[in-house]
Amino acid sequence: MTPPSPMTPADPRRYMDPAFRGDVRFLTSLLGEIIREQEGRRFFQTVERIRVLAKASRAHPSSEGRQLLRVIEALPYPQALKVARAFTIYFQLVNLAEEAQRIRRIRWYESQPGQLLEMSLSWTAHRFKTARISARKVLQALRESRIMPVLTAHPTEVRRRTTMDHLADIAAALEAWRDPLATPHEKLEQERFIREGLEILWTTNEARQRKLTVADEVSQTLFFLERTILNLVPDVYGRVQELIRPLDSDQAPSPWLPTFLRFGSWVGADRDGNPSVTPEVTWETAKAHRGVILEFYQRRMEELIRRFSQA
Repeated sequence: MTPPSPMTPADPRRYMDPAFRGDVRFLTSLLGEIIREQEGRRFFQTVERIRVLAKASRAHPSSEGRQLLRVIEALPYPQALKVARAFTIYFQLVNLAEEAQRIRRIRWYESQPGQLLEMSLSWTAHRFKTARISARKVLQALRESRIMPVLTAHPTEVRRRTTMDHLADIAAALEAWRDPLATPHEKLEQERFIREGLEILWTTNEARQRKLTVADEVSQTLFFLERTILNLVPDVYGRVQELIRPLDSDQAPSPWLPTFLRFGSWVGADRDGNPSVTPEVTWETAKAHRGVILEFYQRRMEELIRRFSQA
């Protein structure tokens, strides 16, 4: 949770993207400051010692590994829980930085002429054009296709919806913090927002204090539906339409794409081994999904009304 030490020739960080490494340093340093403030310097030093020993044990498992085990076994149970929380949040922040770097990498590929990311839509369209596959054939294939990602609850997923919301907000603030056009004041505001989010995470129970219910699983599924899927689907259709249009030079394809992408969900409906999933639960689950989708449509309609203000 402190800035990484100088790199050795064998240090894998030598091969990390500098922006990714900077994000990790920024986020984990803020986390370290919050742990010091909330739990005291002595506890922070314990966390740092475990981190250093864990890292060293990869190179010298026999000596540092045994020492690491002794340190962990000597921890009182309440302190061990806090240490586990510290490293849980640490790796969640590393994952956020990695996702941000992946997005930057994809955007870089898309901004470079001739640099096509394998398996991307642009790469697929280029292969279609090289193979002289017409837009008409692509549209026909789409009409005959049914792509249906199915969401499901994972039995080991114990994160609360609240935790997932906080992490998503921190990720958005990190992107704004990295904006090259952001002013010093704006960067400071984003840093304050991230610090606040990390402090809330530190004082929030990571796992529920009760058994996971079907309603909890539904809430987690709706998190991804609201945060990602509903906003992404129109963009996917727009990108597909944009990329297949140039495949025919003499005949433009229909402006309306067939509905080839649908989503399903096992959550709240799977009767295989979960006695809590009753017909009533399935009905309530369906209503919850319907409500989220209708609210999304309503917001988009209101945006259209505000945008297109002609009499």
